[in-house]
Amino acid sequence: MAVQKVVTKDHNPNKKPELSYDEWIDSNLKNICSHKNGRVEYVNRKNESPNKYETKEIINKLDLHDLADADALSATLRPLGEQVCNLGGWLKYLELKKENELKEKEEESEIKQLNKKVLKLQKQNLTLSNRKLKRDLIIWLIGLFIGAIITNWKDILILLNVLPLE
Repeated sequence: MAVQKVVTKDHNPNKKPELSYDEWIDSNLKNICSHKNGRVEYVNRKNESPNKYETKEIINKLDLHDLADADALSATLRPLGEQVCNLGGWLKYLELKKENELKEKEEESEIKQLNKKVLKLQKQNLTLSNRKLKRDLIIWLIGLFIGAIITNWKDILILLNVLPLE
């Protein structure tokens, strides 16, 4: 006879799922926003009821993220906390922040590509400028040589004994 393991799941409909870290901050921040400068009851991550340990922890997290000045009974929003509340909460703020970071990365990538193009064009321009300078130098030297020959052509022919001395 084979023994079967029976796996049971807790189907308690009254038990709420545990909040994620950001959902926890969002829930408490919204709670503070709705009770501005008044008495606040913080939310626990597991069952959304107050808990002394997690109250201290959420107070520290609100301070860490510069959202609120809080104690066990009350909280006052800081400027960033006000801004986050006006945006629709911590989760919305994080979403917008992530979108802005992605836009910044795209812009940085675009700027890098443009800088590469500029550097490539500068290199081509320097190469062409160097070629032009070399060509101009060669033409100048040829002109100098021809000019020296034309100006002193009689002396050169005498030197080569082609013309007799006068």
